[in-house]
Amino acid sequence: MIRVLENLLSNRKIRVSLNGKVRGYKFLQNGLPQGSVLSPTLFNAYMADITDTVSRKFIYADDVALVWKLTLNPSKSVTRAYHLNNREANRELHIEIDRQNIASEECPKYLRVKFDRTLTYNQHLEGVKNKLKTRNNIMAKLAGMSSWGCHTSVLRTTALALVYSVAEYCAPVWARSAHCRKVDTQLNHTMRIISGTVRSTQTECLSKLSNISPPDLRRLTHTKKIIEKINRLPNLPNLPFHKV
Repeated sequence: MIRVLENLLSNRKIRVSLNGKVRGYKFLQNGLPQGSVLSPTLFNAYMADITDTVSRKFIYADDVALVWKLTLNPSKSVTRAYHLNNREANRELHIEIDRQNIASEECPKYLRVKFDRTLTYNQHLEGVKNKLKTRNNIMAKLAGMSSWGCHTSVLRTTALALVYSVAEYCAPVWARSAHCRKVDTQLNHTMRIISGTVRSTQTECLSKLSNISPPDLRRLTHTKKIIEKINRLPNLPNLPFHKV
């Protein structure tokens, strides 16, 4: 096992090729290989005995670097103050890392979730809605294929993998947002494609016809599972933000 890990982490080098021009190799001195199934496990092992602090820490967040000998990347770090005071809407935090100012971002993204100042998740759900539109276009083309795509079971399986995987990513975080309707409208369209029904079909019937639970109930189920896991394993990190 030690030899396997040594081969995985040692003598790693990269180079850039652009328009036929190739630069020299650069050796990677730290970090873990992106995309490797072992990388999350190795990182968890490295962080397992992290020191307790007064401030809250989220695994894979940059604050763990402040106490555990990791190197921060200033160009990939941003700051944002969260509050409900509109007079402080344009407030910026002045923070430096290695004498480099950290930019303030209006709606920073953390593990692909956008966090606005008042945590309404409006911008995030707007982005999810646009992604679902694109994927519903793919679903519509599949539904028009007479050879195999129009079969309900095939469309349902494809929708769960292609559409619902995006629509429900980190759903327990934003499930109570007032802007969930943006996502639900697209999922209703997905269920219409699966069931082959027209626009005039009542929304309440779509779940039965497509054999998929309503979006709000599916989000509630995901949230309950997270809560049950936290109650069962209280030493786990904040699971809605935990990258799997």
